[in-house]
Amino acid sequence: MRKFWFLVYFTSSLINADEIDFDHNGWNREAYLYKPSCIPEEVPDDFDPVPLVLMFHGLGGVGEDFYGFSPLAEDSCFIVAFPSGMFNTWNIGPEAMFSHDIDDNSYVSALIDTIVSNYPIDTNRVYGTGHSMGGAFTNHLLCNSTEFTATGSSGGWFNSNYDPGTQYSHLCDPTTNGYVTPSIHTHGGLDETIPVQWGKHAAFASSAKNHCDEPHQYYYSLDNWQNYCNFIKN
Repeated sequence: MRKFWFLVYFTSSLINADEIDFDHNGWNREAYLYKPSCIPEEVPDDFDPVPLVLMFHGLGGVGEDFYGFSPLAEDSCFIVAFPSGMFNTWNIGPEAMFSHDIDDNSYVSALIDTIVSNYPIDTNRVYGTGHSMGGAFTNHLLCNSTEFTATGSSGGWFNSNYDPGTQYSHLCDPTTNGYVTPSIHTHGGLDETIPVQWGKHAAFASSAKNHCDEPHQYYYSLDNWQNYCNFIKN
C-alpha cells in the first residue's frame, strides 16, 4: 500500500483553500486545492461524494487558480486541484519539446489517491483539464492514464511522437490501449502561441485514440476552425 505524507494549510482569508504537498520519487510535489463550502468540516456518513477536477497549468505556470475554477467549484459543489509541474512544465511523453523526464503520470495518480483518501470524492467523476502546456499534458494523460472519467484540453497539442508509425506509437495505440475516455479539445483560431494546426492534430489524434469512426473526417472538417468537441461513440 502506498503511503503519502501531506500537509494541509488553512488561512483566515481563504478558509476553504488547502495545499497538498508530499514527496514523490524524490521530488517535493505541490498542489493547491479548493474545497467548496458545501462540504462540511465533519462529513456525515450519508454525504454524497462530489466530483474532482484536476486543472493543469500552462508552461511557466504554477499550481494556482488563474483560470476561475474555484467559483465554479463553489457554485456546483466539486473539488478542484491545481497541481504544480516540475520546473513549471509537464512531462508530455518521450522526446517532447518544453517537457522534462520526471514521472508526472505516477504523481498525478498519487495526488488523486491522496485527495480521495482525505475528501469525499466520487471516483466515477474524476476529470482532467489543462490549458496550453497543461492541455498537452491532459492529452498525454488520455494515452497514459485510466484515472479520468473524461478529459478536456484548451489550446494544447498532442505529442506527435505518438503518431502511427513512430517509435513510440505503441504508447498511444488504440489497438493496444483498449480503454477509451471521453474528451474535448478547444482551440482559438487566432492563437499566436500554439498554432491552430497543432490543435487540429490533437483533435484528430484524440478521436483516433477513442476509436471514433473515420477520424479523418474530423480533421478535414476543421478548416473553418472555431472549436472542436470529440466524444467517444456509444
